[in-house]
Amino acid sequence: MPVWRLGEGRDAALSTAYARLCQLLLQAVAAHAVEADAAGLEAFRADLRRLQESLGRPPSAAEALTIAGAATRAIAEYNQRASRFLGARVGELQEMLGMLTDAISVIASGSERSVARLQQIERKVERAAKTESLQALKGQLGECLEALRQEVVEQKQHSTRAVQDLRERLSQIPSLASWAALDPLTGLPGRPQAEEHLRKALTEGQQFYVAVFVVDQIRAVNESFGYAAGNHMLKEFSEHLRARLGPADLLFRWSEAAFAALLDRREHADEVSSEMSRILSGRRDVCYQFQDRSVLLPIAAAVQVLPAGATSEELIRQTEEFVRRHAGTDHY
Repeated sequence: MPVWRLGEGRDAALSTAYARLCQLLLQAVAAHAVEADAAGLEAFRADLRRLQESLGRPPSAAEALTIAGAATRAIAEYNQRASRFLGARVGELQEMLGMLTDAISVIASGSERSVARLQQIERKVERAAKTESLQALKGQLGECLEALRQEVVEQKQHSTRAVQDLRERLSQIPSLASWAALDPLTGLPGRPQAEEHLRKALTEGQQFYVAVFVVDQIRAVNESFGYAAGNHMLKEFSEHLRARLGPADLLFRWSEAAFAALLDRREHADEVSSEMSRILSGRRDVCYQFQDRSVLLPIAAAVQVLPAGATSEELIRQTEEFVRRHAGTDHY
């Protein structure tokens, strides 16, 4: 079998072709080498360029073997460096994925399925350090994170709806500032709260009545026995109304001797007026200790029932007229 010597006689053209082929192979290896460490890759490509330059002329057989050995060593050394570099990066990726899994397991209690998938991918990353099958894991991680993103979006939407619902409920509650001014004697909200509820009920189109109660003889009792006696009568009367009005009715102290109630009723006005009259029917006396003797104070009151008017201002005006008419010239 004939042995062809590189660079001799008629085989010079073949030697040149072999040298050119080797140059192209080294150039392809340098161009398509996996980029791990940028500095290491640049050093590897520099080594391959020197080997390409040494092939500028057809080498001898010994030179060709030397160049092939140098190329083999350069490729092997770079592969080892790249493997170590990628292994370190895989370890970092595994650690980061573990931290991500731990964080999600804490902050996303409703994402057990996503947490389980991340833990599975974390175990696969450890095996991928040896098999270098990270491309498939990239797709799985992307799908898992997309599912988790959808869960977070759904949770955010649910939270937004819950906050909106809470705000709507809070908007239906009178302000704390207005409810803080409760009447110290009866514990009832006062006229500002009554007007606020009145406007709100009219705005919402509710069907209701306003019952106005004015206690008689309060001024005379105050002048004869002192304001403590009149307050005793008013407190007893407010408790009497509270006990007899419906659970959906709202009672307010309108002024000193007057009370207003928003009545949740669907009956005719005459029926509601009869109901309020029955609440006030019969004689009611309270015993009051004045100085060294007991005084029997009769409690009586006038009542008027007003149906829901066109405006809150009209209802307030009618209420005020009734209070002034039954309480004399003083504005209680």
